[in-house]
Amino acid sequence: MSIFGPQRAPKGTRAYLKGIVRRYIIYALNTIERLRRRWIYQRRRNTLPRLVAQGDSWFCYPLPQPIDTLQHLSRSYAINVLAGGARRTGAMVTPHQLTHFKRAIERQSPAGVLLTGGGVDLLDIMNARAVRTPYTGTAFTPETPDFLNHKDIEPILKNIEENLIILAQTALKAGVAKVFLIGYDYLHVWPKSGQTIRDSLDMAGIAPNHHKKTVKALMDLLFAAHQRVAEKTPGLTYIRVYGMAGPRSKWPDEAHAHSQGYAQIADHIHGILARSL
Repeated sequence: MSIFGPQRAPKGTRAYLKGIVRRYIIYALNTIERLRRRWIYQRRRNTLPRLVAQGDSWFCYPLPQPIDTLQHLSRSYAINVLAGGARRTGAMVTPHQLTHFKRAIERQSPAGVLLTGGGVDLLDIMNARAVRTPYTGTAFTPETPDFLNHKDIEPILKNIEENLIILAQTALKAGVAKVFLIGYDYLHVWPKSGQTIRDSLDMAGIAPNHHKKTVKALMDLLFAAHQRVAEKTPGLTYIRVYGMAGPRSKWPDEAHAHSQGYAQIADHIHGILARSL
């Protein structure tokens, strides 16, 4: 089982303890990776155009492989990476994180700010479906309105939208001229159990032949939230990247692209940055 696998298990069980250890491993790897990128940024900030980046594991994958989006972009930009794997948008807008974000912009005067977020929040939605099913006995399908429109899904999507707007507005008020919200490609569902998305859908009672359609429907809701952020935030550009991360066969897990996929995404972003900054 991957360290990015399911983290839900009854308290006190062996699986529950493994989940705790897994989370600490991810946290430690993220910390090491951020320190390494901070050192790289300090070396390059006076010779390359500067960017500040906040987001989740699509910006800061907590292991040396695959090489993520920002590592590919760092060939052309000095990037102050504030992002971290498994980071929810709510964690990005805590007072401490917002202050850190604002100061990084004010002190470094970057040419632009890169944001990504909502992916981990989306996984929370899937987990919520999985947790709810055992208590209600409800089985869901992509066609069941309750699955995609239940009362606890819309508030989560609205919260993602509000948090990303807060981040963008904070950056713009701190003096940056341009903010770029980077989307995601569609996540995948692994053919075997032992991965978060697959297990959540199984627990929610969704038949395997509906898995792909269900994940696509949820991702489309997230993409729509990203679009609303762009429409409500002058100075923010939404960069769509779905269809650019390569085939599932090359992904290391359900939620993260392969290095080649991230390279394609980085090339697309680089082209937009070159025309905009």
